[in-house]
Amino acid sequence: MRAASAPGKAILLGEHFVVHGTGAILCAIGRRVRVTCSPLGGGAVRVRSAYGDGVAAASEAISSVPAHHRPVVQVAREAGGGLDVSVESDVPAGVGLGSSSACCVAAAGAILGGAAPGAPAAIAAALRAERTVFAAASGADTAACAAGGVISFSGGSHEACEAPARASLVVASTGRAHTTADVVASVRRRAESDAAAFGALRERVAGLVGDARAALRSGDLVALGRHMAENQECLARIGVSDAGIDRLVRAASAPSYGAKLTGAGRGGCVIALVDESNSARTLDAVRGAGAEAFESVMGARGLGA
Repeated sequence: MRAASAPGKAILLGEHFVVHGTGAILCAIGRRVRVTCSPLGGGAVRVRSAYGDGVAAASEAISSVPAHHRPVVQVAREAGGGLDVSVESDVPAGVGLGSSSACCVAAAGAILGGAAPGAPAAIAAALRAERTVFAAASGADTAACAAGGVISFSGGSHEACEAPARASLVVASTGRAHTTADVVASVRRRAESDAAAFGALRERVAGLVGDARAALRSGDLVALGRHMAENQECLARIGVSDAGIDRLVRAASAPSYGAKLTGAGRGGCVIALVDESNSARTLDAVRGAGAEAFESVMGARGLGA
């Protein structure tokens, strides 16, 4: 039996705009997906997960495999099939925390081997698997889940960023899942229908990403939080925030250094930048606004055992 695990992720700055040519900054969080695999007679792939158990015959087209098991089957087939794969996760699904990407990365680590943070083969296989479900995936989430820590992502490649030792994130859920493909498509339509306005926002976010990298290097949480809040304003202007997100951002903004949505938006989660001086107050604030919330390290370890 082989096993590997990978963390979920949060996007500190740059979601949506990264698909349109800006960079992004992401971090691994302290919730993980664990995948184990063992041989199975024949060429079929059996997948056991919270979504149920399923068996994909060797002759079955990948497009016919249920979407929640398709990436794992894809990775298993690259290894020749004939595998029994189990998936366990404490990363909430459908809320912008990278549960799908973490599953793809952990599956690649367990099935193909090379379960080391940032292993290029694992990242490439995980991204191929993710694109069986979401063809437009940029690769940013996959890189963050594989590499761990805090990374900047641009043009299909990533590099490590400084992670302030005392920083953490409060993660608060709106309680509503989202469909990433639908939200991404709506942003693309907006970009095409008002190219000038979208282009101006894109340039603003590109500048914020650069400023945020400088804040990370200097350990300036006040500046980093401000840049995150400004990024949230840009996300609201492209229509991916909503009343639930806005409510949690308002609740978290006063006690934290800065708050914003993470992931696709229109549901999902809000993240707030904190340290030991304000984490408890921020948790109280978002829970008081009706959210389920937890505190996470900002920059958990990446792909591994």
